[in-house]
Amino acid sequence: MRSFRRIFLDYYLHKHSKLINGNVFDIGGEKFNKRGKFNLNKFNVNCIYVNNNPDTKPDIIADISKINLSSNVADTLVVTETLEYVNDINLALKELKRISKKNGYLLISIPLLNSIHGDKDKDSARYTESFLYSIFKRYNFKIINFYRMGGLGSVIFDLIRSHLVLRKRKIFLRLLYIFYYFFVLVDMLTKFSREYINTGYFVVLQNNE
Repeated sequence: MRSFRRIFLDYYLHKHSKLINGNVFDIGGEKFNKRGKFNLNKFNVNCIYVNNNPDTKPDIIADISKINLSSNVADTLVVTETLEYVNDINLALKELKRISKKNGYLLISIPLLNSIHGDKDKDSARYTESFLYSIFKRYNFKIINFYRMGGLGSVIFDLIRSHLVLRKRKIFLRLLYIFYYFFVLVDMLTKFSREYINTGYFVVLQNNE
């Protein structure tokens, strides 16, 4: 049973899947045991997985701030639910820009009002919309699309879901999903507040240099 955030993430990845072509690098993702329904392995592309955790069996073991790759090699970079783990987002973006080709695309997601991830000792940061706009422009990325992922209903649902998962309350978790469409309705009725209340962001960037 997926969270609202995961549903939004799958949706936006599919929505922009036409940008996934050529040499594709999934930075921080896992080749196997994927959580969502979106699967890069099903695309007819050369997809390289980069992760600093050898247990995920990546093609390249490396930290996002220092990747053992030549410059200008990536047509598309997929960086989902990863930037919240880095100690210095400036170093991460500088490295992503270095390995991205001119006019290459970056598909990025990052949480905001979302529970700390299961690997809580490594989940270290949350960033606001204004900060992200500022730092993407600092590195001369063109912002193609900037989406707020869900609203009040999504935030409340996902926080309750996280609590029930942590407490292993399977029965209550099933009951929560009975009210799924109630939270969808809350999201629809509170669209005006998404600028301030959302689960996080999905951003499509292009490297202008």
